[in-house]
Amino acid sequence: MKLFTLRADRDAEALWGCLKDWRAANEAGRPFVVEIRHDKEKRSRGQNALYWARLADISDQFQPDGRRYSRDALHEFFRRQFLPVEELPDGTTMASSTTHLDATQFSEYLLQVEAYACQEMGVRFIER
Repeated sequence: MKLFTLRADRDAEALWGCLKDWRAANEAGRPFVVEIRHDKEKRSRGQNALYWARLADISDQFQPDGRRYSRDALHEFFRRQFLPVEELPDGTTMASSTTHLDATQFSEYLLQVEAYACQEMGVRFIER
């Protein structure tokens, strides 16, 4: 699979170079599938900083039975709560990475984390 982001004429030329063989690929039973969309805005550094600050707030306030959880542990917990999970060969699971979320998706994810932390963990956030 090839992914092209068109920013300059040379990018369009490279795309066309791949598309030239579409007839032969189709005749061989391997037709091309082409998707054209606008690139989505990636999450900002500010969003990322706010997320990790929120995890620090949760870590400071949510300490069941005196046990404190690190930001990394909470990050993994929330990924497993709100993102797709994939099963690994040994039967354990792995959550999707937040790096694949665009700005809008990451905002929605952060809202889910904040709501869960407030409702289920009793956390109150500091305005930043």
